[in-house]
Amino acid sequence: MNIVLIGNGFDLAHGLPTAYTDFLTFLKRINTPPIKSADFNQDLEALINDPANLDIVEKMRKLFLNNVWYNYFREKTITNSNWCDFETEIEYVVRQLETVKKIFRRR
Repeated sequence: MNIVLIGNGFDLAHGLPTAYTDFLTFLKRINTPPIKSADFNQDLEALINDPANLDIVEKMRKLFLNNVWYNYFREKTITNSNWCDFETEIEYVVRQLETVKKIFRRR
């Protein structure tokens, strides 16, 4: 058996759009009209527009349109386009919710 180990960043080093910001851009794109810009991966645009993918794109659109986390992170990237620390931000929000929960339990 042969095993290949790939380090963190392999995907980005090969130009694959797999950063968190790429995912948010993709979600934003499926909720807006087509983007005619070099800022958006045109291969991904072709996949989104492929009639064979219509059902899955529509399911994703409905799933993320009113998703609390998606909207929260979208707002974070609007105010700071270089921001991308999802894990730390999720931890922060969960800790804040735990604090609020403790306060309400005391009452």
